[in-house]
Amino acid sequence: MRPEPSHIIILLVIIILLFGASKLPSLARNLGKSAKIFRDEVKSMNDDSNETPAELESSRSEDATDKATRSHVDSTQSVRDTDK
Repeated sequence: MRPEPSHIIILLVIIILLFGASKLPSLARNLGKSAKIFRDEVKSMNDDSNETPAELESSRSEDATDKATRSHVDSTQSVRDTDK
């Protein structure tokens, strides 16, 4: 179902009244940036889903090791802070 041209014109007039003609270029620019970020994130999610199960498991185990190391470093730092 295709919208009628009169509906589009009415919608554009309402948008101009709400935001003002001076703010429309920045609004369009921000909308374009948001759309680009969204497309990039969807693309990276698709790239991640194309990894093999072995690659996914490897990255998960690396993440777990990194978290454990950071946790240990944080706890060691807090022990040093309490000793002072």
